[in-house]
Amino acid sequence: MSDGAAIGLVTGGVFAALGTAIFLWGRSFRALDRAIGRWPTAPGTIATSRYEAHDGVTRDAQGYDVASTSYVPVVTYDYEVAGTRYTGTKVSRSTGAVDAPSVKRVLDRYPPRATVAVLYDPANPATAYLEEGRSWGAMFLMIFGGVFIAAGTGTLALVLLAR
Repeated sequence: MSDGAAIGLVTGGVFAALGTAIFLWGRSFRALDRAIGRWPTAPGTIATSRYEAHDGVTRDAQGYDVASTSYVPVVTYDYEVAGTRYTGTKVSRSTGAVDAPSVKRVLDRYPPRATVAVLYDPANPATAYLEEGRSWGAMFLMIFGGVFIAAGTGTLALVLLAR
């Protein structure tokens, strides 16, 4: 076997293995998102509903510093499961910093004193969310992993066909 073929086999194998690991990691997050949607619900009440603003500076493609503000919804709610009262703070598993119109839409859905259905983990009722999330990060990991798998298996196939 030539040095080029050996390098191709190792490279293809590493890319395929790394891609598989990344893909499975993303799929585990997506599976958790789906499982949350099947959790039981308990009636809850919104205690507080506000946002936090975070100012930051990023560097654009031309090297200029650009000031920006991102917003994070901060919602607390009370709910009861099997006679025990809990306080939750998560809207969804993947809620993060968003723009002003997006955070306003979240806060409009959860005004103080509103009655809500709280999704709670039956194995640990202290873990709860107001919404089933759709993690774009999980989708990105699955796509990125798929690209690595395709590159790795393609490289392996080319090396093996060239033999």
